[in-house]
Order: sequence, then C-alpha cells, then structure tokens
Amino acid sequence: MRWAYPPTVELRVIAEARYDGTPARQPELSDYIDLSSLGHSDRDQIREMAVTVTADPQLGTDERRSQARKALTYMAGQFGFLDAAEDMF
Repeated sequence: MRWAYPPTVELRVIAEARYDGTPARQPELSDYIDLSSLGHSDRDQIREMAVTVTADPQLGTDERRSQARKALTYMAGQFGFLDAAEDMF
C-alpha cells in the first residue's frame, strides 16, 4: 500500500486550565492524572506530554499493543520518568 505520508498516531496530554476554575496557578498533569506509578520525574512541573508513533495501520493486535507500550515508555522517559518500563503499561 502506498501512503502520501507515513501513517502516524500522536498522543498528547495537556493540562490547559484548572478544573475548579481557580486562576491562582497554571495546572500540572499531576492535578489531573495520577502519574505515581511511573515513579519520580526529574522535572519540577509537567504540563504537557506527547509522543508520536509512525507505524503500519494494519498491525495485528499484539504488535499494536507492543508499539503502544514502547511509545508510552519512551514518552515517560523523555519527560523525566527514568524508571518507566514497558511492563508498567
């Protein structure tokens, strides 16, 4: 199959506004998502995380899960969660 561009999927998680409407401080992802299972990050404030996967959209279920785990592990590592591993996802 020929593609005009490589098929990609992007996962982006952003803390844009406080859920309670308080303008006091800009929210962090940890205000919305429990990231504790990834361990400690070497970054102070994480407001956004993103990862892009380029892969054949006709992957089988097992390969798709494997690619998703690898992508999430990579994303976590890029945002300071150095202890993140594929078996966490």
